Amino acid sequence: MEANDPTHALFSAEGSLVGIVFPDHYPETADLRPLPEDYWTRGFYRWDGEAFVDDLEAAQTVKWDEVKAHREALETGIAPLAAPLGPVQIDEKSKMKITALHTLAIAAAAMEEALGPNSEPIFLEEFTLADNRVVTLTSSLALVLGMSVAGYVSRVFAAGRALRDQIYAEDATVASVLAIDVEAAFAAALASGEG
Repeated sequence: MEANDPTHALFSAEGSLVGIVFPDHYPETADLRPLPEDYWTRGFYRWDGEAFVDDLEAAQTVKWDEVKAHREALETGIAPLAAPLGPVQIDEKSKMKITALHTLAIAAAAMEEALGPNSEPIFLEEFTLADNRVVTLTSSLALVLGMSVAGYVSRVFAAGRALRDQIYAEDATVASVLAIDVEAAFAAALASGEG
């Protein structure tokens, strides 16, 4: 608690919470009650009519919003794909282009297979990675690109769902929800299936 943070709750004659205040601004007859010690540092309290109690719903909402923001940043940022590709931009426009390349590569791979192993490739596409390196995509590498991006995005959403399950677990408490390290959880989930 900072020295300039209010330390008490002011209540009306009917017992309703009026506001959070400094006690020295009110007469001794005012209904003032001290805030929990960690009111300002931990937060997530609500007045239940008799006492300040944990506000699990508020903590869950804030943590779930954090998960969604992190998930969106990962889903529309850069996918760290394995060699021979590398970092790939995956904003919505880039994902549409990758999907189009993947679709063309499916048709090209079928035509190349029909032409036989000694034929020239009919699908070669220059593709710029997020680090500005340019790779030449063959039909098979374009298929790998499309599947790798789809797999990465799928892992991002699976990690988000696992975090949501933790946040809204039946035995969740304010402390357990606040202890969830969203960034570390996503990093661990994505590291288990890179590429």
